[in-house]
Amino acid sequence: MDPTELRDLERVLDSDDAAPSVTDLSAFLASTRDFGNETATHNTDGSRKRRVREKTSDEVAYLQSKQRYLLRQLELLRDKHAIPAHAGVWQVRAIEQAQAAERAKQENARLKALVHDQLALARGMERMLLKRPKLSAFPSMARYGVLGCEHRATDLRALLQHDYEAIESDHIRFGLHDLTARGTSTRKTFVETTVDDNLHLHFVRLGNGPFDYAALSNLVWEHMTTKLGPSTERLLYEAPDLVYTKAVITLDDPTMPVLEVRTAARRYDHDGRVVVVWRSIVHDALLPHAAGHLIDARHG
Repeated sequence: MDPTELRDLERVLDSDDAAPSVTDLSAFLASTRDFGNETATHNTDGSRKRRVREKTSDEVAYLQSKQRYLLRQLELLRDKHAIPAHAGVWQVRAIEQAQAAERAKQENARLKALVHDQLALARGMERMLLKRPKLSAFPSMARYGVLGCEHRATDLRALLQHDYEAIESDHIRFGLHDLTARGTSTRKTFVETTVDDNLHLHFVRLGNGPFDYAALSNLVWEHMTTKLGPSTERLLYEAPDLVYTKAVITLDDPTMPVLEVRTAARRYDHDGRVVVVWRSIVHDALLPHAAGHLIDARHG
């Protein structure tokens, strides 16, 4: 038994009750290393040598025997650590300081273990904070359509790749796979509130028709990259699959400000399938939006 368990035993035996009950002693012994489950686990190989106590009377007799043994051990410890009656002032002080030093040693070990755990946590947090970002200087902002001054084409590709990888989960979320398998068309619009209290307007449309998908995708991509309207300009173009454009639109309502649309689009060509992913850029550090313009924020 370690010193902490011996002090706990002394409190149990010196309680205000006339004598500790068998239940109290049993509960205390079960919590110690010498008599608890840990000892039983380590002695599995010698289980045949353990006393088999099947009756309550045997259990009581066993606990009473352990009680007498522990009382003798406690008396020996008290005699060992007791301050002699004839001890001088300096001897008493030396004994008290030795006992205090032992307690301080145990507390120091506990604090060292606590500091070790905190240092391990701090190192883990440091590794997490120093991970190399995947998008621009602020990857979490780039996912929301924020573009920096450098590596613009690389960041646009990474941003649109993130949206491209989310297509499959969106198809499952909106049940488009089942509708496609049945050859069913659908068109629905709904509003969703996010965890940060923003409102998102979703527009889902699925249709079937006798179209040449390759010719249709080329037509769409041509209008997005070269055949631009008079109010649209191309800010960045990397053939054949990346474009970044700007459009300034005057709305029909004269009370509304001018709408400025910054759109980044990327084309993915697969065997039997063409995917065009696009997203609004809501902040451009190199080419900022005009002051007072309404900023478009969409993706698809």
